[in-house]
Amino acid sequence: MSLLDIAPVIPVVVIDDPETAVPMARALVGGGLPVIEVTLRTAGALEAVE
Repeated sequence: MSLLDIAPVIPVVVIDDPETAVPMARALVGGGLPVIEVTLRTAGALEAVE
């Protein structure tokens, strides 16, 4: 099984507010998207990943 079998679509998200990371991730996973790419374009990106 490959990653594309699990997640044929990988959303790329930009997170400005780390407080929104978990609710956003839960919504995406709940919608059938179990893999998420977080860009490191904002100051809160690394905190969001934590």
